[in-house]
Amino acid sequence: MKHVKQNKNECILASIAVLTRTPYKAVQRYANLVAQELIQDNYVAIFDKGCATHRRNDVIKNVTRYFKIKPNTFLVREAKWSPIKNLTPGRLYGKGFLILRYPESEHATAFENGIVFDGNQKKELTANEFLVYNVTTREKDSVVFRVCRNY
Repeated sequence: MKHVKQNKNECILASIAVLTRTPYKAVQRYANLVAQELIQDNYVAIFDKGCATHRRNDVIKNVTRYFKIKPNTFLVREAKWSPIKNLTPGRLYGKGFLILRYPESEHATAFENGIVFDGNQKKELTANEFLVYNVTTREKDSVVFRVCRNY
């Protein structure tokens, strides 16, 4: 997999691009097309302009379905969350999405065999480097994660 540097509020798009090996621009283009159809605005507006949750979810469902990813990867809120201190390379076997919940937001990244492809970082990080980054930049008990392999 190849690391992708994401634009603001495009962590889902960057993660999809990395995991499906689709060019980031192609994922962005499709997401903006869907957003124009459903909300008459671009994809980033879903987050920046406080778009209604059901409209945001409609766009995300359409984009994920198009790229053959189950939409509940990003939309399920009842999933089991673990404290970031429990993140180990063994938890990130195979490939999938690592979803993080911070007090102020959520964030999606792709992973493959213990390597995290976080679009907010300059390059991919090992699971241990990613853990250290999150623990040193935030209070360790304020970050939780879940792993999704359902794509």
